[in-house]
Amino acid sequence: MPIQSVQLYSLSADGAETVVQSGMVTLSEVNEGRTRSLGGVRGVACVAAVNGSLSRPDMRIMMNTDDVTRMFDDVATSQILDDPETSGSQDGLGIFYVERRMSYVPSSLDTSWNNKMLTCIAHEDGFPDDSASAIVTARCTLKL
Repeated sequence: MPIQSVQLYSLSADGAETVVQSGMVTLSEVNEGRTRSLGGVRGVACVAAVNGSLSRPDMRIMMNTDDVTRMFDDVATSQILDDPETSGSQDGLGIFYVERRMSYVPSSLDTSWNNKMLTCIAHEDGFPDDSASAIVTARCTLKL
């Protein structure tokens, strides 16, 4: 089955996830003397979804032309969703839904990512690739 969607999320320090729609994501870190903490947006996640497939999509993550996939944690989930066309019937049919989620939450901010394009590319055999991308801004703040 073809890729249904590819989304890029920002991950905040309080655990909230927000879909990146502006084409830009800012990762921020606050340094207070000897104490260093990630504040605001602390990481990013790429999520690819496929409906009607038993296999999860392949995913590659690029920072400009560099493959950074190995830096991301990989989680796959699958579930059977109710088919709206057979809802309420006794046949028990559903749609198999597979999601691949790859996330990156650094212990300290990598400023080498500043002003680079982060691209998540999802692939399912026999179908065209789908992708999502955003420019990354890496911002460090020093508080005295």
